[in-house]
Amino acid sequence: LAFKIMQAAIENKELQRMGHLSWEWAEDFLDLVALGTIGDMMLLLGENRVLVKRGLWHVAHTKRLGLQKLIMQATAANAFLGKKNEIMNAQEVGYSIVPPLNAAGRMDHASGAYKILTTRNTKEASELADLLMKQNSEKQRIVQRMMRGAERAIEKLDFRKELVIFAGDPSWHLSLAGVVAGKLMDKYWRPVHIYRKDKKESIGGARTIPGYDLVKSMTRCKRLLTKFGGHPAAAGWTCPNINLKKFKHCLAQYAKEVFPNGLPQKPLYADFEILPANIDTALVAMLKQFEPFGMRNERPRFLIRNFRLHDFETVGNKGKHLRMEFENEGKLVKGLWFRNGGQVKTMVKGAVFDVICE
Repeated sequence: LAFKIMQAAIENKELQRMGHLSWEWAEDFLDLVALGTIGDMMLLLGENRVLVKRGLWHVAHTKRLGLQKLIMQATAANAFLGKKNEIMNAQEVGYSIVPPLNAAGRMDHASGAYKILTTRNTKEASELADLLMKQNSEKQRIVQRMMRGAERAIEKLDFRKELVIFAGDPSWHLSLAGVVAGKLMDKYWRPVHIYRKDKKESIGGARTIPGYDLVKSMTRCKRLLTKFGGHPAAAGWTCPNINLKKFKHCLAQYAKEVFPNGLPQKPLYADFEILPANIDTALVAMLKQFEPFGMRNERPRFLIRNFRLHDFETVGNKGKHLRMEFENEGKLVKGLWFRNGGQVKTMVKGAVFDVICE
């Protein structure tokens, strides 16, 4: 939005003269436009797609000292990804650069992210990059602790009856409630409300699956809430503790109306079925023409049948990810299963899989 206002100012002759504005000057801000568009998960279609595509070049060649230092640290921390070229794609930026910038506001104050994007001091840039990376690690640690606590509560639920997950604790970090809700929603494929319970009231964040509108559900229950807001897929609320049980019941009743036949299964999509022999540099080059990938322009997914597991190992911090090597008719193909290092316990060399991959 700020960039569009800047464009309008440049096209106004009087403002252009008063501010000594130029298109060259404006283009130097496209790195921030790309970070903001990717970080807020905006649609990568139309003008957004053009701005992000150009903005990714500016991220790679940024003049901002703090962003330079952050990129160096973030790419080093995720070295197992294997850099193929100088310019990161939108998903790499979303995975490695956006989280530490986002962590500043969740763990302390968003001024840390502002400072790293504006500092002109090399020493301060390095210190801020260190701080944001540490805050992101701390954020991940707290999210894992909250996840474990929520999952212990979820294990006691009867999923045949509980269409909505509703869990809270006085010790949970309020700014991470939405993050945890999103992860649990993806894992259990149902609406999730995660909240921190204080002495008199509770404050929560919610994420949901397609078909269940959070705003409509909370509007139905608004008499029980102090306040609420958000959009259909992500929202937040404040509820007096005395109304918590009624609020949970109200959400459950709404879910039964929306899903009278029970919750839908989590969909697993593939765009096209291919053979391992089709995987070559020509295919990769063709797919790159469709970048940047993101919201509503997702990376194409392929189905490959009868892949034999040749080898596997965990990689990343604390074995977070699983690197696998498959074989089909003499051709070896390597792949990475993100955030599924724990699956190593279930892997057996020689096992045959059908694989959906990007």
